Amino acid sequence: MINHTIKVLLAEDHSLVRSSLQEILQTNSKYEIIASVASSEEALSALQNSIIVPELCILDIQMPDMDGIECTKAIRELYPQMKIILLTAFDHDTYMEEGAIARINGYLLKDMNVESFYRSVDMVMEGQFVAPLKLINNISSRLTQLRELEKNTTINDLSKLLSKHSSSLDDKELEIVRLIWQGWSNRMIAEDLYITEGTVKNYVSRMYRKLSINTRSELLQILAVKQE
Repeated sequence: MINHTIKVLLAEDHSLVRSSLQEILQTNSKYEIIASVASSEEALSALQNSIIVPELCILDIQMPDMDGIECTKAIRELYPQMKIILLTAFDHDTYMEEGAIARINGYLLKDMNVESFYRSVDMVMEGQFVAPLKLINNISSRLTQLRELEKNTTINDLSKLLSKHSSSLDDKELEIVRLIWQGWSNRMIAEDLYITEGTVKNYVSRMYRKLSINTRSELLQILAVKQE
């Protein structure tokens, strides 16, 4: 049970939404807003310059300079233990999955009611991951499919599975596909292959262009569909 004031940093680029969130948080004595900003860059600056470090960051997923997921990654470099919630209008598991890879603690929809919001924040502060059940079920189903795929598929199989979607991937790209499908982050892949994280990102971007996709989740969906 949280029995002290939770210090919060809020980042939301739409002023009306930001004002509403401030009012919701200030109405409840559990929360104290340390900073309320309109961009990810301002959020990172506030974290680095504030005398009081907040325990919780609430970030809009779409902001003009850097999105909430990239901001989460940057915050994690500075404050590995900080609680981070993405607040979004997007009821889509792709965004939530990418947020989870960045190690968010919660994924909340903007259309939720105030009491649910308070309850969700409390659960995050108590160490739980909070997200809409529908999105969690979607990801769970896909992970089950991918586990079966991992058991039964070789690099050659991956090449065949992806061949209808692109010009052929080279051996290094297929190896990275295999590691992505096993749930590895770019950093883990870089360490395993003895290359830089930037090089991994370059490989991944090239793979996406070949496959005509934009996200890791879309890649996993291609493999899951082919397994069915």
